[in-house]
Parts: sequence; structure tokens; C-alpha cells
Amino acid sequence: MIGEVGKKTLQLLRPLAGKPNLLEIIRTLPDYGVGSQMKRTSWNCPDSYWTITKVRPKQDGRSGSVWGVRTWAGKSNEIPERIGGTLKKEWTPINEVSFVSVPARKVVETPNESSKIVDQ
Repeated sequence: MIGEVGKKTLQLLRPLAGKPNLLEIIRTLPDYGVGSQMKRTSWNCPDSYWTITKVRPKQDGRSGSVWGVRTWAGKSNEIPERIGGTLKKEWTPINEVSFVSVPARKVVETPNESSKIVDQ
């Protein structure tokens, strides 16, 4: 049985429950979202977004590191940097993107190479 505090917490979290974080969105895009433009819904500044340049996902596909070029108020930084807040559930693509189905993948350890991801 959930106490009164637990019920209030669930009510606060419920709107975010179905929303994906940045990694969950870009893993459904071609090339893991490299080249796509993403922004946080909490940003009120027009023409502000990240252009994804590099993605290093963890095995679960829901977390990892993402790098990109930041454009804020129409001014681009031009130097890729690590994107913060990737686990927040307030990311959305700003341009038309085509989502793809994500095939099942597994990490394979090889003796001469580091781990690599292969399609199943």
C-alpha cells in the first residue's frame, strides 16, 4: 500500500513516465541520430538546439554520452562538446526526422578487438 506521500510523488512523475530521454529518442533515428537537431522543451529561446555529432551509448541503449554543436539564439558554437541533461525526459527533435525500428543488438567480446555491437 502506497502512503499519501508516495501517491503525490506518483502523480508528479506520471506526466514524465511515457516521455523518452535523449538517448531513447536518438537510438530510433538513422545513424543513432548523428546530424539531427534536438532541443529541450523547457528552453524558451527560439533558434536554440543541439546538432548531434557523436554518440557513445551504453549497452542498455537508454544511457550513454552524446556530443554535439550547440546553437543558442541562432549563434552556433562550432566546437562539439558533451551534451548535459541527456537523461532528462524533455527532449524533442526540431526538424522532420524519420524514425526507424531498432533491431535487437548484443555486444560481442572478441580476443583481438574491443567489444563490438552486432545485429541479431
